[in-house]
Amino acid sequence: MAEHACLSCNEQSDIDLQTPECDSVEMNDLEDPFHDVPTYPEDKCTTGEEKELQPGIHISDDFLPLSLNVSPFSSADSIRRLHLYMNLDDAEAQLNTFQHLYNSRHLSDPHTAFFIDMLDALALARVALINIPHSGSLRHWENNCKHVLHLILHGNRNQIDSMIFNLGSDNLCSSDFVPNSLTLNNTQIHIDGAVIPQWINRKRRRALLRIFLCTDDPTLAVLSLGCALADEAVCDFACDIRDVLLCSPRLQVNLGEANSLQNILDILNSRKHALQATLSNVKAHVWLDDVIAILAQVITEKFPSPAHVNENGNEPPLCSDSDDHLEWHELKFRAAIQLYRDCFLALWHVLPVVEPEMPKYNKSTRDKRLRQCRILKAQTKSTKSSKKNVKKANREIAALMMGTEKHFLGEHLDLGLYTATKTFAENAMEYDSSLPRNELFQASRNAWTCFALQLLYYRDQLGFNRAIQGYSMLYPYSDNHLDNPELCKLEKETFQAAFRRWLRGKEFPIPSSVPEQKVYDQVKFIEKHIDRQQFPDAFNSLVAILDAQTASLDQHVDKGAPLPPDDLIEDITVYKGGTSVLADAFMGDAASVQPDHEVFAFGFGVALQLVDDLQDVLLDARDLQHTIFTLCFCRSEALDTHVNKLLQLLTIILHPAHQACIANVAVSFRSLRQQLLHMTYSMVLKSVIKSRHMFSEAYLTKMEEYAPLPFASLVKVNSMRHLLDMIFADTI
Repeated sequence: MAEHACLSCNEQSDIDLQTPECDSVEMNDLEDPFHDVPTYPEDKCTTGEEKELQPGIHISDDFLPLSLNVSPFSSADSIRRLHLYMNLDDAEAQLNTFQHLYNSRHLSDPHTAFFIDMLDALALARVALINIPHSGSLRHWENNCKHVLHLILHGNRNQIDSMIFNLGSDNLCSSDFVPNSLTLNNTQIHIDGAVIPQWINRKRRRALLRIFLCTDDPTLAVLSLGCALADEAVCDFACDIRDVLLCSPRLQVNLGEANSLQNILDILNSRKHALQATLSNVKAHVWLDDVIAILAQVITEKFPSPAHVNENGNEPPLCSDSDDHLEWHELKFRAAIQLYRDCFLALWHVLPVVEPEMPKYNKSTRDKRLRQCRILKAQTKSTKSSKKNVKKANREIAALMMGTEKHFLGEHLDLGLYTATKTFAENAMEYDSSLPRNELFQASRNAWTCFALQLLYYRDQLGFNRAIQGYSMLYPYSDNHLDNPELCKLEKETFQAAFRRWLRGKEFPIPSSVPEQKVYDQVKFIEKHIDRQQFPDAFNSLVAILDAQTASLDQHVDKGAPLPPDDLIEDITVYKGGTSVLADAFMGDAASVQPDHEVFAFGFGVALQLVDDLQDVLLDARDLQHTIFTLCFCRSEALDTHVNKLLQLLTIILHPAHQACIANVAVSFRSLRQQLLHMTYSMVLKSVIKSRHMFSEAYLTKMEEYAPLPFASLVKVNSMRHLLDMIFADTI
């Protein structure tokens, strides 16, 4: 990529590595320029003595390349592994022969789900206006997915000739692709002859519904709808088809806006008519008529109309998950969150397990940058240095350790980041003078995410507002209240129900304690800055993060209990991380949020959550609070492939080259994204060296090539908490 070319050289032009004027401070006294950097709890390093690491680490069998003579479960697994290791030519060749090699005996291979995940990830690319690299030809994935879906629906019949899946006229005329008749009882939908494999779970059924709605291939649409329906619970399917239809504008399907039950039914019928106009097969027409009529009946019976809360406010305290008590804007936003969760989870599954192209530094350059840090550190210690020069030197040290351009941090601090951060801290302490330092840091870090999104999307001059304060302080306060051992379970549930009602704009009940009053006050700060009626999704985003926090309780297990399932932890990670930064976007400037901004914020949140989880892997494992990385740690699996996936995700989310509309974006916007990417790369690399015993030696050697400083120094620096401490102390 062109942007990477100038940043991958070993002598970086944006950092002056020449020796500046320095006074009489002895350089030998500063051999380690970071000896006085504080150590924080999250800086805990592995020792190699942890019992989980005693057996020795290994790469999970699911992520071994074919080059290691791994026998794939099927040709689907073979293509998956080639794609994960970016052996793209071989993957393309196998995609071309897949239909001749994969038959109904292979449907039990769970890796077949990779085909559906790839199509769902490409749906995300449409919503987010991003380019997903190495995805290959959409037609190849669609045609082979059709083959798999046909086998599911007609596995007990003779295998259809693969010519039906090409784009010729046979594809539109044959009756062999049409699913069999459908029957419906009170609890389940059944299609004769269909045998649904276990890997088609509810998430992938929603993916199939999105394919049905979005694809321009009518055969694939019909097969996707059939597989999504077959042997599914009526209630689940009714919820999912409604939510997918609610998201049709976000999926760029121009079938109308869903603002009522009738709109939803109209969209469903419009899709049916569009397919029938393309399909000349009479059997397909009849099948679609029958199925859409049944779906309309199911949707109407299950969801007659979202009800408003009674005027007297008598809503049961824990019933907010019931659709009967949600308004249309709440239903639509919840459907959008489900869309983002599904698609980012699919993207995580298809991301390559090799590192992306990143800036490289040879040993000589790393050593020069470290010497420059020593010189600059000497300046900060000199009694002859003015306060202005001390701050300038600290900013340059930060740039050297983060791998950003020399003036990047200073320019953005001067643009308003410094003032906004100080104002945030002063307002927080003015409201609550007893606020502990670590909670102020937690809240300030969230405020920084709001400020970053302001810079990226909303305005050249960022700024503090009361909504940012309210949201950033909500979770220190609510978490502390819920962590209080003196509260019984019922009291905690009652508080959670009250918290939800405040976020939804329902005034009852009033706060019953000082901690509850603090939470309530933060909601009021947000309401005073953001008009609830004009920007309802700002408050829907706050409900979404509360729901995600509640779901995250399942990350915790009791001592001695089995590890939670990987798919559960992956979904919670996506849910919690995505919703937290999505809310930041609305708090920063609710009036400016666009659909592609939402998707970016959600994806950025997923990536930052993974960065945090990697940083805290030892602490989380100790507390039995499981993440993607603790699961690997507890199974003695090396983190190499998962960290590469994280680096790939960061690159897709932040690198300007992956923005589909980048030609119309200002140079300053592209530069900011590039520098944020370099910052997060270095944060990941610090976590790698901090947990070095969880990685293979070969991986550590390779990763040091991307480190802006030697690993021995990087492990001591690049702490966001230290950076905030320096802002509070006015030394940067």
